[in-house]
Amino acid sequence: MPHIGVVFVLSVGILIESCCSVIFGFLPHILNNAAFVGFCLITRGIQGTGFACFQTASLAITSSIFSGNIASATSVIEAFTALGFIAGPTVGGLLYQAGGFKLPFLVIGSTMLVVGFTAIFFLPTIKHTSTSAPGALMKKLLICPRVILMSCTMVLLNILFGALDLGFALHIKPVLGFLFVAQTMPSALFKKEKQLIHHGFVFEQFLY
Repeated sequence: MPHIGVVFVLSVGILIESCCSVIFGFLPHILNNAAFVGFCLITRGIQGTGFACFQTASLAITSSIFSGNIASATSVIEAFTALGFIAGPTVGGLLYQAGGFKLPFLVIGSTMLVVGFTAIFFLPTIKHTSTSAPGALMKKLLICPRVILMSCTMVLLNILFGALDLGFALHIKPVLGFLFVAQTMPSALFKKEKQLIHHGFVFEQFLY
């Protein structure tokens, strides 16, 4: 990002994410089961790359614009992300009933494209102010035991959520939407407490 610009990375991430979402809606037209599964995996893998670009650039822009209060800004963003997870099953279900499998992906992909590039248009100029080489900084982060521990924790947490979603989906289909609410509502409600913990001396001492 220091070489190509954080706004460019954000734009590429939004473009990949939205295009893959639209493409995924047309995959059921592939009749061969093996080809269908293969294209699903490829599409979702590329979409994950776009999401990584989008999320990383978003956090970098947030930390640049709200440099004096990063924790509060990040908490607000995560709160709205949690609300999106809560509303997602309901909105997706309504769109699926209205237009079938394609409609949710078409609406979400096109909406993301329009809203994302509209937001980029209003972004202020983002300047790269780091004094250290990006490669040296990344190497320092990758060999830091605390960073490794937190990264492994996040990987295991996402694996756990994926396993729970698959396991619950087999047994509680009528209330599957409530599962998303139960997972994300506490996160949305306690963002302020997480912000206070972030500013607390215990977390600062652990991280730094």
